[in-house]
Order: sequence, then C-alpha cells, then structure tokens
Amino acid sequence: MSAAVAVLAVAGCALGAAAGIVLRLRRRYLVVTVSGVSMEPAYRHGDRVLVRRAALAAVRPGQVVLLAGGVTELWPELAAEAPDVAGRSPGDRPRPEGSSPSVPPVAEEPFRMIKRVAAVPGDPVPREVPALREAPGGVVPHGCLVVLGDNAGASRDSRHFGFAPSPWLVGVVVRRVSPGDAAGATRPGARSA
Repeated sequence: MSAAVAVLAVAGCALGAAAGIVLRLRRRYLVVTVSGVSMEPAYRHGDRVLVRRAALAAVRPGQVVLLAGGVTELWPELAAEAPDVAGRSPGDRPRPEGSSPSVPPVAEEPFRMIKRVAAVPGDPVPREVPALREAPGGVVPHGCLVVLGDNAGASRDSRHFGFAPSPWLVGVVVRRVSPGDAAGATRPGARSA
C-alpha cells in the first residue's frame, strides 16, 4: 500500500509541476491569428503567430509587435460609426459617466493589431511618416513607438495615428506558428489592419 501511495504522490507532484509550467508559459506567451493584409508579405491573413509578452525596453526597430487597445483609442472615427460587440449602434452605446451627448459613446470592443517597429524611444522621429512630420522634438518620446504595416496601402498605423503609446504594447512576435489556409480561415485574433 505504501508503494501505491508513493506512486500517487510522485504522479501528483509531476502533474502539479506540469500545470505550473503551463501557467507560466501562458503568462509569457500567447498565440494570435492575423486578420487582414496590412503585414503582407511577412504575415498573411489567417497566419497564427506566437507572441512573447514584452516591455517597451525589450523592443527593437525591425521587430513585429502585437498592440492592443480599445477601438476608441486606436480608431476614434471607426468607433463612432461601427456597432460594438453587443451590436449596439453608436447612439445606443453607454457614454462616459457625466458626459454630455456631444461626447462620443464608449466602444467596448478591444482591438489588436500587429505592426513592424520603425522607431523606439530615443530614435530619430521618422519624418517620412505623415502623422509625425510636424511632431515636436527630434526623437521618439519616452513611452512611445512608431509602428508601420509592411503593406502600406492597406495599413492603419503610425502614418495615421502618430506615436503608439507603450500601454498598447502587448509583446513581440516570435514566429509564425502555422500559416493561414488557402481559404483564409480565421479565428478571433490580431487584426493586421
């Protein structure tokens, strides 16, 4: 009987250790599905990518990053027009407490996108980026990134919204896990738009 108890104890410890490793990996890594064509040819619609959570200090120009935020943060004009996740039209959405009817309603849908880092804090501001041509100062400010889609004609990025603030940064794309299929099947995930 004591041998059986010892085997069960060892098995329980092994399962506990395995569960701990899985939880640790899930906190550090995530897998997202690319939706859209703004990062073609590097990443295509339907590709699944592995993302390592990272702080701004770990990000370098040329890396591809996952950014996330609310639609109102990333695309205020889209948030004002599009239905939210509950299917509510802009007029039916909740408004910030105490705000007047002229304040746009809150869009509740989170937004994710992958983009290539063009500049990090301390780098020269890339003046060829339209939204940054008149940006004050000569260097990217602390807490900001400049991000661009590889497919410029199909990308919403720093060319449109200027500096991306560090709270949007989720992590760095490590690698493609699986390519999208020929039909472009998608699962909820990162928009590359």
